[in-house]
Amino acid sequence: MGGDERPVDLAVIGGGITGAAVARDASLRGLSVALYEKGDFSSGTTSKTSRLIHGGLRYLEGFHFGLVYESLRERDWLSSRLPHLIRPIPILIPVYRGGRRGMGKVWIGMRLYDFLARGKGTPRYGTLSAGEVARRVPGIRQEGLAGGALFYDYQLPVPERLVVENLLSASGAGARVRSHVQVERIGFEEGEFRLRLRDPGSGVREEAAATTVINATGPWADRTRRLFGLDGAILYPTKGVHLVFPGISPHALFAASPKDDRMFYILPFAGSLLVGTTDTSYPGDPDSAKARDEDVVYLRESAERFLPGSSLFRSLPLFSYAGVRPLLRGKGGTESNLPRKHGVFREGPGGRFLTVAGGKMSTFRKMAEDAVDAACEVLGRKGPCISREAPFPGEIGGGKEGAEEFAQSLSGRYAAPPELCAHLVSLYGRRASRVLEIAREAPELAKRLSPHSPDIAAQAVLAAREEWARIPEDVVLRRMHLGITQNRGKDTIPEVERLLSRFS
Repeated sequence: MGGDERPVDLAVIGGGITGAAVARDASLRGLSVALYEKGDFSSGTTSKTSRLIHGGLRYLEGFHFGLVYESLRERDWLSSRLPHLIRPIPILIPVYRGGRRGMGKVWIGMRLYDFLARGKGTPRYGTLSAGEVARRVPGIRQEGLAGGALFYDYQLPVPERLVVENLLSASGAGARVRSHVQVERIGFEEGEFRLRLRDPGSGVREEAAATTVINATGPWADRTRRLFGLDGAILYPTKGVHLVFPGISPHALFAASPKDDRMFYILPFAGSLLVGTTDTSYPGDPDSAKARDEDVVYLRESAERFLPGSSLFRSLPLFSYAGVRPLLRGKGGTESNLPRKHGVFREGPGGRFLTVAGGKMSTFRKMAEDAVDAACEVLGRKGPCISREAPFPGEIGGGKEGAEEFAQSLSGRYAAPPELCAHLVSLYGRRASRVLEIAREAPELAKRLSPHSPDIAAQAVLAAREEWARIPEDVVLRRMHLGITQNRGKDTIPEVERLLSRFS
């Protein structure tokens, strides 16, 4: 494990979407950057969300108009840059007589959401009659059904690919990007931060130095602050559980649970069905978060309440996952009412130990911009943020049509099946050509790894060579489509291990 002996302007701790975006923004501004992630990139909260890039319709109830506007602005920026990764999805809200959210309130919410998103290229929103809701969603509970509302947000099936895009951009601008490197201690000597690093696999330790530190460790933020001797807490962590069921939903739904009136999703997801999420206080170790029996019962019964005529929830979930949200401490009646805004906290000597926390997936770029703005201020460095304008490595241009045309060109150039090229473009964008180039090295690299996914062996090799994957689980779970299939690619682990030993 090599040492990072040269001091950098900025050490970023945390390799989820926020840390990756911070590294990208800072390196694009010309700062020298080193990023450290204790596990694999995206292995924390980033990979355990509802996999949506959304404006936050429910935040309108709390009058958080600024947050919704900012989220919608960021959502539409991302959809224009990486349309191969995020796709519009129509979501239906069923409305029942006697509920807290009647048709009038929902109508007002739709108008506000539509107004805040106006001119951004997303389909318009509107209300539906009870008959139209029943037609769109066979099996929905019709007793008391008053109507519904239809709106659009964006689905991000593989958020780990978005993190890779940010990391590749950061690395291309000079950032040192490292996973499986844990920061054990943070000291301050002779005007510099001194970080003690450890490889969790080998146990090898080393030292690194930086002028400033940005703590982007999400729900681990307070624990990271304590490594530097900072007391107190800035977070109110909550746990969110999701269940994945076999079957396909007739329509994406956004509904209020009859148990506590909290809004939750029922979403189509990679040929399966995603139900989530819970929102409960979680003071424990984020590494230990998991779905408990009461979480499964809550989500299952909530979903069955709205689709009693469906058999979708009669089988056991295929799998579940639980993540911890790094919400900021604040005034709120319940966990779900806590504000989702983000904050940047300056602590330590000269305010050079910065923590960015809160927020949500949709606002990752803005969170990074605010954090790097603060770092530049304490460093006395000037440089405009160009993260909105700078292209991503996988960016194609031309929207959905541009992605389709690029996939067709790849099929002709590499004599590859059109459906494979379309699949690769949906994950890698312009970098899909790198997969096909690797596939030419040996016949076995062009073969599918599993009947459950179009993924081919060359993708595993690319993950190890160019995307910092170190072990088979990194490859399968957080670089490829296999990670979201019904068995999560577990049957491919031995073959991936063989490929890495031979070709990486």
